[in-house]
Amino acid sequence: MTDASPRRTLRLTGKVLYLTEDMDQLKGQLDGALHLSHDPQRKLIDNISTDELTPGWVCYYYDATLARYCLVGLRGGVVQKDSIKNGGFQVIVSGRSNPRGRRRLTRSWAPGSSWLWPRTSRRSTGRTPRTSGC
Repeated sequence: MTDASPRRTLRLTGKVLYLTEDMDQLKGQLDGALHLSHDPQRKLIDNISTDELTPGWVCYYYDATLARYCLVGLRGGVVQKDSIKNGGFQVIVSGRSNPRGRRRLTRSWAPGSSWLWPRTSRRSTGRTPRTSGC
């Protein structure tokens, strides 16, 4: 059986942030000292909750201010205010099952209006990230 759908190419102008379980690697990416490429063996953070994506107190903002606090609740405490915005990240890659927890309308605003939030599907082999809406 062949796949008749055409392949699409996405050209990135920004960087890709891999939400690794290794906090030193994550911090290095945020600081701009480390640039990672896709590695299917790299352990990524799974089961990111909405509280990690946009902590409850951040939800008082409903405009572009919300993007300044993207992922500040992420486990490990590595991501700080404006880390994602100032890092020039266009794509954020994480592990499986994101986000989980309370459904917040504001979560889609957190990364910023021009960003993608790819995630690996449960059915994926882990070889290539599959994208879907947040």
